[in-house]
Amino acid sequence: MKNIIATTIALTIATSASANVSTPSSNTLWGGTTSDNIFGAYCTFTKNSPGSMSFHPNSREWRVTTPAIIEVESRKANNVKVEPINELWSSNSNHTTLGAKVADVTVDYSATVGNGNSSVKVTKNGIPNGNGANVLRLNSNLLEVANMKNGAKKVEVEIKIGGKATMTKSNETSGIAEDSDYVIRHNVTCTQ
Repeated sequence: MKNIIATTIALTIATSASANVSTPSSNTLWGGTTSDNIFGAYCTFTKNSPGSMSFHPNSREWRVTTPAIIEVESRKANNVKVEPINELWSSNSNHTTLGAKVADVTVDYSATVGNGNSSVKVTKNGIPNGNGANVLRLNSNLLEVANMKNGAKKVEVEIKIGGKATMTKSNETSGIAEDSDYVIRHNVTCTQ
């Protein structure tokens, strides 16, 4: 009897070892599914780089020489848009503190001004065509990526804010001082 018990145990161990070796991957993973709202909807600015502009007094234009760049990462958000605040303000040299409002301006994002042109593009997980495709808008007073939702995937967008701004009244140019700093602000919103 002792021999039979010992043999049975040996066969059981051998069979177990044999089964584990022949199918190693069936026991070495964890499977799981996420719910459809673990991250929620969000928009995060991953880059906000200021641009530069130069003044052309004869045409009363501020022309962008280097576009401002914003990058936005979103999940389940539908639109990112940039709209002008049509005002010229004096500022400190690093453009962090506003001084006085100098003039009303009309911003034109679609103007071609050399290297200071606007652009709108989806850089990750975009939907380029077909039903539900991203809509890219570059108008005189609006830069937008619409219809951004791509299921639960993270979508990344880059918008270069370029163009020009024209002072609306000719007598306002007298408020421009030499060797001084000025800013034109823009509203950037991300909505569902």
